[in-house]
Amino acid sequence: EVHGLANEDNHTFAHVYLTPSESYQIVCTVTNAINTLEQSLSSPIIVQNRIIKIIFDHLEFWGIDGQILSTHESESKALPSIDTIFSLQRPVDIENIPNAVTCDWDFGDTTTLISDHISMWPYSVKHTYTTESLGEVHVHVTCRNLVSEKSNSTMF
Repeated sequence: EVHGLANEDNHTFAHVYLTPSESYQIVCTVTNAINTLEQSLSSPIIVQNRIIKIIFDHLEFWGIDGQILSTHESESKALPSIDTIFSLQRPVDIENIPNAVTCDWDFGDTTTLISDHISMWPYSVKHTYTTESLGEVHVHVTCRNLVSEKSNSTMF
């Protein structure tokens, strides 16, 4: 709630939202000695924190039928699949956590994924690579919300 006095025809009030939410409904109430007028905006105000940077980690698990055998690539070249967990970390020096984030993943083996409305960090996705896609893989992620967009990639 913001209060103020206005002596001119136009007056602007500023408000900083300390806890971002998906949206806020704005209501303006104007009162003078004669009456009170209240008006709501027809659309809510959407408040989001910027994505400052993406910290991108991955962890590989080699296995057959979901059973974890090893986390070392050199020991298991003949296995039929690799379960890989990709994690987006919240930088420790960033105070405001990005909210309502959508991430587009390209796993480098013609497989893509869109993750919608991410507000919890760290955020992880799991992808299974087959032996047909083994070799050097370039994984790319682009994350965005209404106020920012950042990308990062890794090779493994």
